[in-house]
Amino acid sequence: MPMVAGTIRDVAAALVIAALLIAALVLGSAILIPLALATILSFILAPIVKRLARWRIPRAVAVMIVVALAVAGLLAASAVFSAQLLSLTASLATYKDNLVQKVRMVTGSNSDASILKRASESIDVLENALKHEIENGGTGVPAPATGAPAGVSTTDGKGQPQIVTRSDGAGYGALGTAIEVAAKAGLTLLFTIFLLIQFRDLRDRIVRVAGVYNMTATTAALSDAGARLSQLFLYQALLNSGFGIFVGVALWLIGVPNPSLWGVATAVMRFVPFIGSFLSAVPPILLAAAVDPGWSMALMTLALFVIGDVTMGHFVEPLVLGKRVGLSPFAMVAAASFWTMIWGPVGLVLAAPWTMSLVVLGQYIPRLEFLSILLGDTPALSPDEQLYHRLLSDDAISAAEQVSPDLDASSAIAVGDGVILPALRLAARDHRLGRFDAEQVADMAVTFKGIVDMVPKLADDGAERPSGVVLAARGPIDAMAAHYAAAALAHASGCSVTALDQTTGLMAVTSLKETSRTGGPDWITIITVGGTEPRHLDFLVQRAERAFPKARILVLDGTQMADETGAPARRTEANKPVWWTALADIGRLIACAAPTRDVVSENDRGRMESRARIAADTA
Repeated sequence: MPMVAGTIRDVAAALVIAALLIAALVLGSAILIPLALATILSFILAPIVKRLARWRIPRAVAVMIVVALAVAGLLAASAVFSAQLLSLTASLATYKDNLVQKVRMVTGSNSDASILKRASESIDVLENALKHEIENGGTGVPAPATGAPAGVSTTDGKGQPQIVTRSDGAGYGALGTAIEVAAKAGLTLLFTIFLLIQFRDLRDRIVRVAGVYNMTATTAALSDAGARLSQLFLYQALLNSGFGIFVGVALWLIGVPNPSLWGVATAVMRFVPFIGSFLSAVPPILLAAAVDPGWSMALMTLALFVIGDVTMGHFVEPLVLGKRVGLSPFAMVAAASFWTMIWGPVGLVLAAPWTMSLVVLGQYIPRLEFLSILLGDTPALSPDEQLYHRLLSDDAISAAEQVSPDLDASSAIAVGDGVILPALRLAARDHRLGRFDAEQVADMAVTFKGIVDMVPKLADDGAERPSGVVLAARGPIDAMAAHYAAAALAHASGCSVTALDQTTGLMAVTSLKETSRTGGPDWITIITVGGTEPRHLDFLVQRAERAFPKARILVLDGTQMADETGAPARRTEANKPVWWTALADIGRLIACAAPTRDVVSENDRGRMESRARIAADTA
């Protein structure tokens, strides 16, 4: 009960803190939005400022030059956007007839009056909305109804004359909005200049907060994270701007009205991952369909965005950006939804860069590592951890789906060394610690058998092949490893390799002795992934040598790791059993020993083992 109560208190405290943070984000948006925009702008402009500083230009002067150029570019883009928006508003009504004709073509007749009526009304609503936003600056104050402009006498619902004027505050609302936008823009500009000029002081303060005793790691993390974020945002801004220019020129060539408007909108919306391209493509496609009596303009516009987005997303951006920072699709959608709820359209644009920043910080700050795990696109679990998780969950289908591509792309030996044996090593550790019972082990064995059955089998052509046996050192986990190793070695070497069912350790040696009729196998591999003690392995080797004096005895100790040279961690004399750490080592060795069943002399045995060691060390 105390543990439950403590957990409840922790959850409650976390919820309270989260609620306070959200409230602070909402209530402090007037300051936080300009600060967030300034932070992103400072990351984008920092590399340019740094380059100018290398040219012996004072940093303050370099900052002012770069900021002035950035402001000029933004003002130019805003001017183009506003002019194009006014032009679109003025000409929108002329496209109504073409849209009605398109609807008639789609419906196949003139009978569906409701659809035509709704389409016409949609155009009117869009036109009025655009005019209202332009006139009132997006204040949300409703404009006078159509047909009742300001200053014109009309009647109310009771028949009394009424004068419609601007005294309702719409005009003042537009002025207030303009002042608010100008204030936020000025505040953003001020924050940007401050961050660019005072970045060294801010970095020093962060180092102080992080702790001066770990100054080397903190400095490296800040430098690397800052450089990565700056390059990422700068390249993304350049790519999006270039793609916006390309879209604008292409739409101009196609003949879509107001191409500059859609080019600017495309450049801005591409900062929103996944859905930004779709949102920027819909208006020009619909406009092209309304302008052109046919469908060629709309189809060309659709092809432009589809081909352009595929080219940018799959070729240009991976080539330029590489894998600097990756975001999971779920995290990006969740982040976009959260920031849009908090800060509206500005939050939608800021969602991607802010989430990227959190991922990068999580990669360097241990306390924030959970952000990188939750938001990043890198797998949360390694391949062996994923497989072990699926084995624990008795998810045979997912386990097979994970291993199947690797088996198709590489050998069963490589999959065993890279995924299978490490996963079984994790299972053996937990089994040794008593973290699951015998029933769970049995279920895991059933699931694992499906993976063993996926290893390609040798064709039964009646030919006599050298034979080998894989014996499990101890326990059910080693038994699973033995069955997979037998299947993988048989596929790789062409030998006849088997594993004893549900028999391990000394019982396995005894059972093999009792069932062997022709002198025993050519070689025996004793395998462990569960931390079997070396003395126990030595005992099994001695008993196997006594029982099968003609057989080669090999040990695959999956709990031991190879040294930096890749050589096995443990090895005996040339004419004695050899300890190996990977299936690949065993595969190379039995390939050297496979041609004969005759008794091998000590000198020949030594030469074969020497060749195997050279092959393992040079592979």
